[in-house]
Amino acid sequence: IQETPVPRKAKRTSPTNIGFYLVSTLAAADLSFITAEEMNKRINNTLDTLERLPKYKGLLYNWYDTVKAVPLKPSYVSAVDCGNYLCCLTALKEGLREYGNTDSIFYVTSQRIEKILDSSDLSVFYDKQRQLFRIGIDGEDGTVSSSFYDYYMSEARMTSYYAVARRQVPSSHW
Repeated sequence: IQETPVPRKAKRTSPTNIGFYLVSTLAAADLSFITAEEMNKRINNTLDTLERLPKYKGLLYNWYDTVKAVPLKPSYVSAVDCGNYLCCLTALKEGLREYGNTDSIFYVTSQRIEKILDSSDLSVFYDKQRQLFRIGIDGEDGTVSSSFYDYYMSEARMTSYYAVARRQVPSSHW
């Protein structure tokens, strides 16, 4: 929802927004604002859409039209947005364990999330020579950004940590 310059619904979303929505759904169930069943329904509806969205090498584009479910032009893939999204999915998957690892409903949802995590490789942003992440990739022609995040950039820390933890980049990067 956009408040300024005029109130209206923005018909776009990003990987970060999607990830935060998913973990906020988990939090809403944890706080008993919604039932576990409602949480699972909302998460699975979102996963249905995520699985259909066009992607760049398994990664979400930076902005999507929420009506047409297509990347907004110019299409771009952001290292930080993808990292935020994947960290949120990881937190969501782990949070679902509290709802019963033996419950076949939550297990299936967790498996769907794991499949997305397994197909999302942040190493496409990683420059081995510099041992740094590039800012992003042009989704049209695959041109990688000539700019990098350095080790102290706070917005790239989660991306770095996640990529090291998933063994997508060497631990020496951290």
